[in-house]
Amino acid sequence: MAEPTPSEINQQIRKLAGSIRWLGMIVLLNCILLAVLIVILCSPAVFHIPVPGVAPADSQKMATLNFPLGNPSQASVSVPTPMLQDDYQDFYTWPIEKQIAAATVIFVTKNEERDGQLVGVITEILKKKPGVSFYYSVGDIYDREVGKRRPGAPSYTPPPGMVVFCVGNPAHMRYAASYSEEDRVTSLGGLSFEQLKALINRIK
Repeated sequence: MAEPTPSEINQQIRKLAGSIRWLGMIVLLNCILLAVLIVILCSPAVFHIPVPGVAPADSQKMATLNFPLGNPSQASVSVPTPMLQDDYQDFYTWPIEKQIAAATVIFVTKNEERDGQLVGVITEILKKKPGVSFYYSVGDIYDREVGKRRPGAPSYTPPPGMVVFCVGNPAHMRYAASYSEEDRVTSLGGLSFEQLKALINRIK
């Protein structure tokens, strides 16, 4: 059997090199596709696929309570509202005029003892936009957890009540600020109830 000539050997080497080059490109392409797949699977915040009937994870967070020690009149709470967190993000930082304009319902609660338990009872509805569904009335218990909050010392005394801002329809609580014994909302710059009512009547 005749030995291959140098030209034949070179031709076979070129064919083998071409095959190796194509194989390398295929391997590289597969690695890129695998990397893209890993990014998609590990980044649900970027590639989010909504599931019917399930609210986004951010909207399922618990309410964040802020009770400054020694000054319960400055207590406030901001609650993420399902499906509304983008429109009302950082609601508690907005100017009071913008909060009032955006709110669909604003009401006041007062802490009372009922059946041996401290609860928040709705005493006044300051604003309710026409056509908005709000399933509470004056006299209804809105907050049954008042007496269970002990954010510091055993001697802690809850504030007299809250001014609650709701958004959306049906109305959902978005932000609440406590008021002092003098009926001033400290976290809103010491705004009195009368001043707050005047602002609501002017803006709504």
